[in-house]
Amino acid sequence: MTTARIDGVSATTATTVVAGERAPRECNYNTKQNTVQDRDSNDRVTASAPGKVILFGEHFVVHGTSSIICAINRRVHVTASQSDGIQIRSGLGTFKADSYTQDASDVNPVLRPIYHIAKEAAKQSVRKGGITLDIESDIPPGAGLGSSSACCVAAAAAAFRTYKVNAGTEDIIKMATSAERTVFPNASGADTAASALGGMITYNKSSGYSRTLSADTKLGFRLVVANSGMIHNTEEVVSRVSAFKDANPAMFADLCAKEASLISNVTKVLLKAQKSDGAESDVHAKKGTRTKVDCTHGSNGGVETAVATDKNFKNDNKTQPAPLLGNLASLNQEYLRTVGVSNHRLDSMIETINGMTYGSKITGAGSGGCIIAFVDAPRILEKAGSKKQGCMGMTAEAVADQMFKNGYVCFAADIDNMGCRVGKMTLR
Repeated sequence: MTTARIDGVSATTATTVVAGERAPRECNYNTKQNTVQDRDSNDRVTASAPGKVILFGEHFVVHGTSSIICAINRRVHVTASQSDGIQIRSGLGTFKADSYTQDASDVNPVLRPIYHIAKEAAKQSVRKGGITLDIESDIPPGAGLGSSSACCVAAAAAAFRTYKVNAGTEDIIKMATSAERTVFPNASGADTAASALGGMITYNKSSGYSRTLSADTKLGFRLVVANSGMIHNTEEVVSRVSAFKDANPAMFADLCAKEASLISNVTKVLLKAQKSDGAESDVHAKKGTRTKVDCTHGSNGGVETAVATDKNFKNDNKTQPAPLLGNLASLNQEYLRTVGVSNHRLDSMIETINGMTYGSKITGAGSGGCIIAFVDAPRILEKAGSKKQGCMGMTAEAVADQMFKNGYVCFAADIDNMGCRVGKMTLR
């Protein structure tokens, strides 16, 4: 069985690609905010849900810190219609049955979560009969971008509507999370919450998830997502971090404390950016330079000190969020590299993209999957105009194009504030 799912906020014990994920529309570097066209009819409904990236906090969140997760504008679309039996059709396979007599545990893991959703929705419905679910995805599978969770969220919304079950966003999150747990028993529910709600959420194992920012916040940065093309086993990567913790308890405790401080700084940057709606000032870090992180490594490979070398890292109203977040991303990457979840390919990608952006890091479990990098939003670039030089003048699309020329599948991404949608209606 191909292992490909990445859950960076929970120590999952399985890594299977979930139903409906097919090869993305590769080389689509000019991704725009996806909106669902009104394809519904009397017996047919389409729901969609966005993928996600972990902005900060993967792995350390398993050990008690918080993580910040962001929905991105690539989507899974699930079209549901009434039928006599049960049918699930996707690029990864199909499932057919005359009724719901089959237990979900007996269904192929690739399609099991979707069958679980259909069966549970039917139990809550007064309508008799089956359902057909057609699934399409623009999210690369097995890359840590939340394709599994988005598929479950969209399927839950479509199934509830088709079975005429009165369900809200929290019901969809609950259903989608229970579906994921039929394959990934320790799934936290954070990915499904981020997909259903849209925007950004903060997740902690003890307190659960909450919105990091108000919905529909426009921030002054965009993301570039680059895919390493490497498939990995999340369980093995999580176990490797646990082994590092056991072998280096004092160092790991120090890293967790630093990560907690980093998450606090990230939250402050985001809240300040929200308050100013991307900040109208055109003052950045030094003209033509990228805020840099200087890390000193001890003989044991640990990060002994890590400080911002640019005094403009100070979180004031004069500095846009992209340079600050890029700086913190680079610092976070040093922590992830220290615990052993990076590799030569990822390091090479990060070195390449850092020459064009404010900073980058792994997103998800690491040892494969994707990296993310921070650049300015278009309105910030337009306002600064000729003042911006070097990496500060590159759009997300320009960076993605350059990474593609270097041999990487890459795309520009925006925060998806819509979350789950049924037809043209946003569910929040």
